Amino acid sequence: MTYPDYADLRDLNHVLSGLMAYRTSVLDVGRGRETRRVQAALVSSDYFAVLGAGAVRGRTFLPEEERHVQGDPPAVISHVLWQGFFGADPVLVGKTVTLNGRGFTVVGVASPGFRGHTTSEAYDIWVPLAMNRVWASLLYGVRPVDPAVLSGVSLLLIASTLVASYLPARQATKVDPVTVMRAE
Repeated sequence: MTYPDYADLRDLNHVLSGLMAYRTSVLDVGRGRETRRVQAALVSSDYFAVLGAGAVRGRTFLPEEERHVQGDPPAVISHVLWQGFFGADPVLVGKTVTLNGRGFTVVGVASPGFRGHTTSEAYDIWVPLAMNRVWASLLYGVRPVDPAVLSGVSLLLIASTLVASYLPARQATKVDPVTVMRAE
């Protein structure tokens, strides 16, 4: 579903108490020289409210942060990430951390026990949906769904798979099974 479709559903909704949108991702979060790969979700501003979750420190996202991000974008981190990776730093809210090499301002720490919208995966960090367009723009003129790029990557994967399976198979044909059986 596109963002405009979601926005229309949300704005025209008179039945549900709330509607949220999200997209999952994997990001590298950095603090100084240390980096860790984490599960992330790009979310709408009403994500936390719909799920009945809040922030134990700071806040969650504001409606205007869902579409337009100026300066360092905001991020909400999980209580687990705050305690583990950030050492429960009491003044982390308002500080800048890096996500995929870009600065983000931590605006909140999620409530203890809140790990996201699903029980099968735990999320460590949440960023606004607007970041989807920002990261897509970092592809330097290549659209994320460019047919030429997708075809090229597919062919490259097929070729590497064939080479990776052909070389060991070729080596195996040089082995005499009778000699191997006698050795065992």
